[in-house]
Amino acid sequence: MRIYRRLRFGALAEFDVLDGRQYRSDQVDRNSPETQDPDRSMLGAEQERWLLDGLGSSTARWNILAQQTVMARADRDPGEGLRLPMDNWNGYEPARQRLVDGVVDRGVDNLVVITGDAHCSMAADLKQDFADPDSLTVGAEFLARVDQLGRRRCRHGPAR
Repeated sequence: MRIYRRLRFGALAEFDVLDGRQYRSDQVDRNSPETQDPDRSMLGAEQERWLLDGLGSSTARWNILAQQTVMARADRDPGEGLRLPMDNWNGYEPARQRLVDGVVDRGVDNLVVITGDAHCSMAADLKQDFADPDSLTVGAEFLARVDQLGRRRCRHGPAR
């Protein structure tokens, strides 16, 4: 069932509501070389093309992606090294890079990503190259707490 869709609110905002569960490639172990396979996808080829085409032609003041999983590189290890969960965009790095590069290539400079399903709150810059903190910021991500009681603390470290 196709559930991704685009909602327009006049000239102010265009919301692209994504489906990051139904079309994505299977999850793999963080140590697997498959994590870097450029054919793996979070959105599937059709939805990814639909999204980038829509962002490229949008005239809205704000382009907002509403989606389920953390897009920023959110490290769960407060010390040295990275511990990245594989069930969000960290497990689909080539797909995330295609999306980020597509945003840059299309000159989209008003991207906001709103995310849920992590039981914590976070705000992060979306970088063109997460390994380089000085690289271009292509958007902002806001992660909203979705648990009722708010008792769990966010285990994500700063985006690195």
